Amino acid sequence: MEITELMIGNLVVYFNGETPVFVVVRKINGDDGIVCLRQSDGHVFNTTIEYLLPIPVTADILKHNFPNAIDSGDLIWWPLENSGKFCVSFSKTDPENTSKYIHKYSGTCKYVHQLQNILHHCGRNDKISLP
Repeated sequence: MEITELMIGNLVVYFNGETPVFVVVRKINGDDGIVCLRQSDGHVFNTTIEYLLPIPVTADILKHNFPNAIDSGDLIWWPLENSGKFCVSFSKTDPENTSKYIHKYSGTCKYVHQLQNILHHCGRNDKISLP
């Protein structure tokens, strides 16, 4: 994972060689390679990218965050066999013709931060949480 892949609000794992901790990216200083993180207990600290690991997307994470994905009409996801990746497709209803969808994104993602970035670039404000 590169620092340029991260956005504020991304979920990642901080690993200092002892215990992995799920954290949220609060601030990124790409010039210095410093990432400010917040733990679930509110503790805020700085680290560098080499102590961060991506969180793999799983069907459980997708089901937890998008339980009605197939029925909602705007988001569809499915696993790519034996790849560890998921295909994700987003569409948006055309405001002038509600029976027509405007295609926003189709592609694959392997990690939660990639899914969060896709959602952001599609103009969605979904907050991803881990089951």
